[in-house]
Amino acid sequence: MTQYSSHRREEPRLSRTIFRLVVVFVIAFALFKVYPLAKSRWGGWFAEEPAASVVERVESEVASGDLEGAASLLDESIAAENDPARRKELLLQRVDLAEKAQDWSVAVQRLEELLRDYPGDSERPRYVARYGNTLEKQERFEEARKQYEGLLKSAPLGMRAPAYIGLGRIALHEEKL
Repeated sequence: MTQYSSHRREEPRLSRTIFRLVVVFVIAFALFKVYPLAKSRWGGWFAEEPAASVVERVESEVASGDLEGAASLLDESIAAENDPARRKELLLQRVDLAEKAQDWSVAVQRLEELLRDYPGDSERPRYVARYGNTLEKQERFEEARKQYEGLLKSAPLGMRAPAYIGLGRIALHEEKL
């Protein structure tokens, strides 16, 4: 190179500019198409409200006496939740709320959902006992008896006491003792 040579860069050509625009468009289009897939599979790229904060909001509404508002908040959160552990926590909170309001049909519905969606859960015997107890509250004694008898057959030895107690209450109700 001589001292008189030009060291100027060439101006971007029209083809380079068009190429850059196409790359930006393809990336934007890919993100637009991939985000719904990511949201459905992994709950989205942005953090959702943690279940603990939903539970805290529900507890504050219950403390203020708004059981219906707490119930609707929990129902919405359960429907929107994708994480199984958080969903289970919300279902249990909803069962607690239904029992507090003595809304046994909702408690039965949510317990059935819990038993159906979490068949291998280590707490399943507790859920079955609670389900039997809730059926008793609705005076659906035959269904409760079936739950308790199934619990006696499948539960570990230390978890059978609620089934015996439930069967005893049913027998007292039917005056068989």
